Amino acid sequence: MRHTTALLLVLGLATMAIADEKAFVSLSFGDALKQAEKEKKLVFVDFYATWCGPCKVLDKTTLADASVVSWLRENTVALKIDAEREPALAARYRISAFPTLVFMKPDGAEVGRLQGVVQTDHFLSEAKGIRAGKNRVERARDRLESNGPDDPHERMQFARELAGSGKFDEALEHYLWCWDKGNSKSRSFAGVRVSFLLQEIAELGRQHSPAMQALRERRDRAREEVLALEKPNWLSRMLTRPNTPAADFVSLNAYLAEDDKSLDLYDELKENGTNAYALRQIRPHVYDLLREAKRYHEIAEHKDILGDARRRIEMDEQSTRFMPEQQREQMIQWLRGRLLNDIADDYEVLIGSGMHSDADKLAKLLIDFYDNAQTYNALAWAGYLTGRPTKANLEQAEKANTLTNGNSAAIVDTLARVLDARGQNEQACQHVREALNWLPAGRDRDIVQETAEDLACPSAD
Repeated sequence: MRHTTALLLVLGLATMAIADEKAFVSLSFGDALKQAEKEKKLVFVDFYATWCGPCKVLDKTTLADASVVSWLRENTVALKIDAEREPALAARYRISAFPTLVFMKPDGAEVGRLQGVVQTDHFLSEAKGIRAGKNRVERARDRLESNGPDDPHERMQFARELAGSGKFDEALEHYLWCWDKGNSKSRSFAGVRVSFLLQEIAELGRQHSPAMQALRERRDRAREEVLALEKPNWLSRMLTRPNTPAADFVSLNAYLAEDDKSLDLYDELKENGTNAYALRQIRPHVYDLLREAKRYHEIAEHKDILGDARRRIEMDEQSTRFMPEQQREQMIQWLRGRLLNDIADDYEVLIGSGMHSDADKLAKLLIDFYDNAQTYNALAWAGYLTGRPTKANLEQAEKANTLTNGNSAAIVDTLARVLDARGQNEQACQHVREALNWLPAGRDRDIVQETAEDLACPSAD
């Protein structure tokens, strides 16, 4: 047993020793190029920023991994460069996000790059492909073959590289495979499928018209599937994955810039009344479209807004309870931002429907959970969007302005617009003029200047 323990200790120390060896050298960029030429290596540059959280994560994980350290030492002259202290170099390599990891030849020519917190296996796979002289498409093809052709995430990445290389027909073929079969191959692909995937196909369509035609064909097919929907029995729900033609139909219309077709189908189902199940399936997916069209009553009569809000707040609190402190704080901020937006949307529905008592209860729920200027401003803005802001909305805007000492252009904008919508243009313009008196040139001043123009404020300058 003592021999086994000693062996494990030796192996552990050996691994630590490898990990502790420095992958990065302290050389100027020019000297690193010269050394790479002399040693027949690549130059590897980690462009970072001192304030960048993901950069710190990468340093503690992938770039600290023994296998990565070993590969970098054997194959590259590795540098860490603070992009904000080397702006000319950052501009030369078009650094727009952090961290960005650039591989280059000794003459400075880029041969590959990675961005973000790259996992160890992915880093090594890419690095080895770059070292072997493979281009981005070849490396993506290798990953797809290695992980299996049924992985929609890898196939989508392969399609992206094909599109970036101008191979539009082949890219479209793989993108459409992801749309048609991705959900059946991976549950984790569902959200990507109706967002990032559709976005990339639509972007491809700007250069390659068959992509847009393919989306229209799938939209039309989804419409027919919605019309044919039947409520599944309990056994079918247990044994099969849920059918998503309603979500598909609405999502496809969004990326085709044809949202009106989604509302048309919703209205058709509502009016003929022959397929209540299909109507229930499409209703949550046209929520935002109904709200933007100010068809508030149609949302309010079918949605338990107060109950949903209580459940969301409770769920968000429970989901972060046992997280490590640092992760917990980051997750709380993200969840609160999402919750604020969603509840503000529902608050707009209640105000727009004239359900002021429920609106007051919803506002109190949100303020009790997240009492700050951002919350008051979001509520006031939601009321303004209805075109009929209430006295409570004015009080919310004034509270937000007080909490920020009148120093937030966005909140001044909300307050002025709420005042004007309530027939108090003179008071609105007074707030605008006061803000313009101290705001320097820049984005914030442009916001308030636009407010002044929209409200026809005299002598706004």
